[in-house]
Amino acid sequence: MNKIGKLITTVVIVAFALALAGMVAVASGRAANPVNGSLLAKLETISTQNLRATAISPADVYGDEWSTAFIVCPGVEADDISQALSINAADLGIEGTVEDNDNYLLVRKDAGQTYAEHFDRHELDLCSGQPVPSFDSRQMIPLLKTEDGGWVLAG
Repeated sequence: MNKIGKLITTVVIVAFALALAGMVAVASGRAANPVNGSLLAKLETISTQNLRATAISPADVYGDEWSTAFIVCPGVEADDISQALSINAADLGIEGTVEDNDNYLLVRKDAGQTYAEHFDRHELDLCSGQPVPSFDSRQMIPLLKTEDGGWVLAG
C-alpha cells in the first residue's frame, strides 16, 4: 500500500474511533429511565385499537422487577406517603397534599427503589372506586374508557 493509501486508512480508523467514543460519551451522559414504559402511553395504544375496556398489570408496563404497586389519590399527604414507604415523596414529585385533579401510580422494587407516574384524573382516574391498598404489580388493573376519552378504574 502506498503512503496515500496508508494515510487514508489511518484517517478513516481515527475518525471511526472518535465517532464511537462520542456515541459512548453521549449515551453515558443521559439519565437512564428507571422503568420500561408509561401507563398513559400503553392506554393511548389501546385507544387506537378502539377498545373501551382493558386490564393492565403494572409489571407489564414498567417491568417485572417492580413487584409492588400503590395508588395515591387526592387528599393524601406527601408526609403520609413518606412515612408509609420510608421514602422522600418529594423525590417522586409529590409535595404537600395531592390535588383533586391528580392521582399517581407508584411501583416499587423489592430493594426499595420507588417510581411514580402522575396522572391528571381527566386522562386516567385510578381513584374512582374503593380505596386500594398496595398490591402485587402482576395483578391486573381493570379500566374503562369514558365518554370524554379518559380512563377510569372499573369496579
